[in-house]
Formats: sequence, structure tokens, C-alpha cells
Amino acid sequence: MLKILIVEDELIIGAHISTVLQEHGYETLDVVSRGEDVPGIIATMQPHLIIMDIQLAGQLDGIETAKIISQTSRLPVIFLTSNTDSATFEKSKEAYPYAFLSKPFKEDDLMRTIELINNRLHYTEGKVDREDVALELLDRIFVRDKDKMVRINVADILYVTADRNYCNVMTADKKYVLSVSLKSFETKASSTSFVRIHRSYLVNLFKIDQLDDHYVFINNESLPISKSYKKELVGKLKLI
Repeated sequence: MLKILIVEDELIIGAHISTVLQEHGYETLDVVSRGEDVPGIIATMQPHLIIMDIQLAGQLDGIETAKIISQTSRLPVIFLTSNTDSATFEKSKEAYPYAFLSKPFKEDDLMRTIELINNRLHYTEGKVDREDVALELLDRIFVRDKDKMVRINVADILYVTADRNYCNVMTADKKYVLSVSLKSFETKASSTSFVRIHRSYLVNLFKIDQLDDHYVFINNESLPISKSYKKELVGKLKLI
């Protein structure tokens, strides 16, 4: 059973997260409010996963706490926070989180993220059936470019588009053509930064500049939104 530590300074929210996890069959080790207490708890309780807010009660915030954890272990951390501005997200990357989710969270989003991480923890190299895309490593993926596997930071990807049995990964500087389907890329990348807006388009939420009823605008390009995916997109954005 996956053992999860919750680091959250609002005890009501922490208790709610704990209840949700237990209802889905996960073991909650504790709910703590101070980052300073986390290393000791890790040593004694040995969690498999940490769900951490960025705003904490002690002197250490969640990002600094996660950075300390990363110095001694590869324990996966999910940031679950209301601090979802671009500056905080960019800073959070220094701690190499496995995911960055916003509050108020959707139960399905959290459970799917945990399931993907759990799968990754049990991942073995022998299970890879294609060489074109490797499993996401923290905040990056590795893709085949000619005769090499090259790194792309997830934060640098603008969007991914389908091209029959291939897909094109678009960054501000380059297009990478991969011999996998868009669905396969979405599964293997397993990043919560991406959202499907059309059967042929997967976009990076953090790269959206504007949107209207029919299009998302990224880097001066307009990408179509289909009705079947619009609800999911709107649910992941903070529309005021």
C-alpha cells in the first residue's frame, strides 16, 4: 500500500485530503504543518510520497522543504497549493516536484496524479515498448532527435499536435517530430501541466496567453478548442 505524508498548514484541508486518500485505499501517515518537521518524519515513517502545500506554518516553505528532501532522497513530492502564479511555478521547479496541482483540487485530478506516480515508482526499463519517448523524469522528458535522446523541459513545451501516427512537440525554439501517437505521448509524459483541448492538440496550461470560446492562444498561435474538451480546460483554469 502506498504510504503518503501530507504537509499542510490548514488542518481542515489536511484532514480532508487524508480522508480522500483513505477512501481510495491509500495510507495517510500523518498531517504536519511545518516544513522543519518533515525530514525527521521521513526518517522514522518512511513515506512513499509527499503531498505538500507551498505556504507552511514554519520558517521553511514547501519549496525549500522539498529542496532539502531532494538532497538526500528521490522521494516524490506533489505540490498541492493555491499559489499557482507563474513565478511560484518557476521557483517550484528548483525542487523537482513530480506534479503541481492547484487548490481547490479536483479529487479525480489528485487520484490520477497519484496513480501515475505509483506506476512510475514500479516502472522498470523492460516494460518500455518504444524508444521514441522515455518516461518523464521529474520536470523533463527525453525524446529521440535523430540518433540521440535529448532532454526537453516540460515547462518549455508550448503544445503537442497530432500528425497521423506521429506527433509534433512544439517549443519556442524547435519542433520535435516523434513516431508515437498523441495519446501515447500524453500517457508517457504523464504531466499535469498538459490538457487536451482537441483530439489533435495537447497544450501546456502554463503557456496559455489568451482564450476565447473557440481558440486557445499560445505564443501568437491560435489552437482550436473542441466542445468535448472545453469543460476540462475551463476546469483547470482560474476564470474570474
